[in-house]
Amino acid sequence: LRLDQVDPGFDAHGTIAVALTLPTARYESYDKVRAFYDDLIERIRQVPGVESVAATTRLPLTEIGWTGEMVSAGRAPADNILEVGHVQVTPDYFRTMRVRLVKGRAFTELDRDPARPVVVINEALAREYFRGQDPIGQAVAFDRTRSPVQPWRTVVGVVANEHQTRLSATPQVEVFHPFAESGARATKIVIRARGTSPMQLAAPVRRLVATLDPALAIASIEPLTAIRLRSLARERF
Repeated sequence: LRLDQVDPGFDAHGTIAVALTLPTARYESYDKVRAFYDDLIERIRQVPGVESVAATTRLPLTEIGWTGEMVSAGRAPADNILEVGHVQVTPDYFRTMRVRLVKGRAFTELDRDPARPVVVINEALAREYFRGQDPIGQAVAFDRTRSPVQPWRTVVGVVANEHQTRLSATPQVEVFHPFAESGARATKIVIRARGTSPMQLAAPVRRLVATLDPALAIASIEPLTAIRLRSLARERF
């Protein structure tokens, strides 16, 4: 009962998640992948009853994203963090999930310039790595040592911690990247409903996906409340 009262860092109520994986055979380039998801998100946004919609490569309370090391400009290569989690999200992700913005700003549609890459970090990373310093404006790279393959990325925002795996686990350090630079084929679309049961949006979403690609299968559509409940299955048992 106490565990059920833990704040997961997001608001699951009124929200559904749609899991999609684009086949490489038909979406061989990152440009095609991004174009599909951009089009789908814009169409879903226009469905009556939709408050907001976003895409992410990882849902909270399910898994840790891909991980790697991080180094900050002006620090010795040895002063880095192991296993920083990485997630790619579209600009409306934090608003759709109601993840609290602590400092700075969230992503915008203008954050697509590869010459000026930006990231948003969670509170856990801000506390553990920057140790009381203001992380906004700091330059970070994701490797043991910075190389031309890993450019400096500017921290533009800090958001509240989401529980990545389960409510009983301490939130891990995490970095969010603009979805536009990822090209991830396996993606979750999160949709927040306005004044209606979120599962009522499942049928129009299925029709939109079929309109864009009749051969594309939707892996799952379920409320985020079900995902939260499933994360507590072992403790309930």
